[in-house]
Amino acid sequence: MSLSMSLGLTVGLLFGVIFQGNLFMSTIISIVVAGIFALIVSFAFGILTSVEGLMASLMGAMMGAMLGEMNSTHQFAFLLMFFLVLSICATLLFFVVPTKNNLQNEKVTKKWLLKPLLVTIGLCLFVFLGIQLSHSMGSTPVPPSEHHGHEQHRGIAD
Repeated sequence: MSLSMSLGLTVGLLFGVIFQGNLFMSTIISIVVAGIFALIVSFAFGILTSVEGLMASLMGAMMGAMLGEMNSTHQFAFLLMFFLVLSICATLLFFVVPTKNNLQNEKVTKKWLLKPLLVTIGLCLFVFLGIQLSHSMGSTPVPPSEHHGHEQHRGIAD
């Protein structure tokens, strides 16, 4: 359910920005795409899980489409990166959380709980630092003499 909702939120935000100004179209498309993802992900867990995943993706897709409609393009990049981190972490939880059969063999300790938390914090820092680096690189002005540097070197070789 958490994976379906995080995927729905990410897909809804993406289509909300692509179809900005047309909330109806972005909501419908994001609900359909997120619903397909949710059914694919949750089909192996049974019909009840599939219905819960479908409804969670529907809610996430609607919220994401509204967020994409309300925010500017500059804010969209940060939100998309944040929601992608949430989706990746929700996906990684499938491999970390023990199943019923495996629960008797594995003891849940503080060290066991620390692994997903460290991965989440690491991914968030990676995305945040990448966004900050891209903003700092994009705001560095290029001197006018370097705009046509290739033309200056061509004249010397001729």
